[in-house]
Amino acid sequence: REKRWRFPEKRPKRNIILQDVSRTLPLEATVGYAKIANRNAKEDSSDKLDMELTTFYSSIMGKKYDSAKFSTSTYDALRQVGVVDTSGIQYSQFHQGAGEDATLDLLKLFHNIPDTSLVLIDEVEASLHPRSQRRLIHFLLWLARTKSIQIILTTHSPYILEELPMEARIFIERTSNNLDVSYGVTSNFALNRMDDIDKPEVFLFVEDEEA
Repeated sequence: REKRWRFPEKRPKRNIILQDVSRTLPLEATVGYAKIANRNAKEDSSDKLDMELTTFYSSIMGKKYDSAKFSTSTYDALRQVGVVDTSGIQYSQFHQGAGEDATLDLLKLFHNIPDTSLVLIDEVEASLHPRSQRRLIHFLLWLARTKSIQIILTTHSPYILEELPMEARIFIERTSNNLDVSYGVTSNFALNRMDDIDKPEVFLFVEDEEA
């Protein structure tokens, strides 16, 4: 084995959070939750999402949430259901859209995330409006800075790519023999490789700022 792949014996342990595409499943389609929806269950206990994250949730979704919490029911004490309050109206994740539902679950994971954690998110843009995609990335960048965490995400969205700094953009393309990896790509470069429609780029170089 090559020496560069040998990890130190006493390397620090990292908390790892994996969010695959199953996170976009409707709550009633998730194992164990359909029974809660079909029974006359009452709230037994709840954990409230802190106001800072609730404010981010409002910004991402473009909708004012007065509060958000995760409740367990008298029927099932192990499975939590998100409940939001907006303008005096309460409703649960059973009645949310897919993007609203998935984003609330994502914020729940970040509620008490340890510093230096590693977070992996598949298809981060799933079911989100372009504006919400951009705002979600702004939140993730803020979280990465404040908690010193590393976030690796996959996307096919130009809106997501455009909000990332150039050094954070990696394009992976499968070829007949291998995988080609390009760093610091523009959104048009990525779309040209993924789409049948050309999205031309023009780079203009000038001699000074005034020009």
